[in-house]
Amino acid sequence: MRRAAILALVVAAGCATAPSPAAQDAAIRARVRAQMAQAEAAEPAVTELLKALAAKAGGEMVKLEHRLKTEGSAVRKLKLQLHEQPGLQPADVTLQDMLRYTMVLPDTPPGNYTRAVHEVLAVLEAEGHEVVMVKNYWPTGDNYSGVNSVLSTRDGLPWELQFHTPASLDVQAETRDAYEELRLEATPLARKQALFDSMTTAWDAVPVPEGVLEQGNLHSREQIKHRPRPD
Repeated sequence: MRRAAILALVVAAGCATAPSPAAQDAAIRARVRAQMAQAEAAEPAVTELLKALAAKAGGEMVKLEHRLKTEGSAVRKLKLQLHEQPGLQPADVTLQDMLRYTMVLPDTPPGNYTRAVHEVLAVLEAEGHEVVMVKNYWPTGDNYSGVNSVLSTRDGLPWELQFHTPASLDVQAETRDAYEELRLEATPLARKQALFDSMTTAWDAVPVPEGVLEQGNLHSREQIKHRPRPD
């Protein structure tokens, strides 16, 4: 009897502290909207700076119509993070791509891409944006090539900047459907491996920019990454 009573108290306490689905959804949307407001406030200055830097390097900004993450997409992503880490609350989660950009830089003359990525990140730091991480995915033999970086504004808003060449941007578009299928949990392993292999073939045809795989050529926080085949 005593054990049953204690168990009942524990269950009751858990029920009392767990938010209702409606309350949880409201908290998620409130968190997303707060981050959206911060991103919208930062966006004009960041966009103009990136346009100027891209033009100076002989490149361009693309997909600017997608620079602000939509509320629906942000809500889905935040819910996924809470599902994967049950101990977190909505207020604990900061999405890194509420503001996201893609800069395309040619590697002509050879070495231009590597120099330009380095210079862009250096100027952004000088303008008050902290470089949080730089992931260099240019090693061959996997299903993606490019540089993905995360920065943070003076106000603490994380934002994402990808660097591509014209060729890597084209292959990213060509392999998008395969990438979306590959990342689904429901996709069988054999299918994931086939998708990975076909994507790898496409990506291995993309010329690797000169000097990009020399550690530290892009930034002191650069990590050279290789994506493993699903197993």
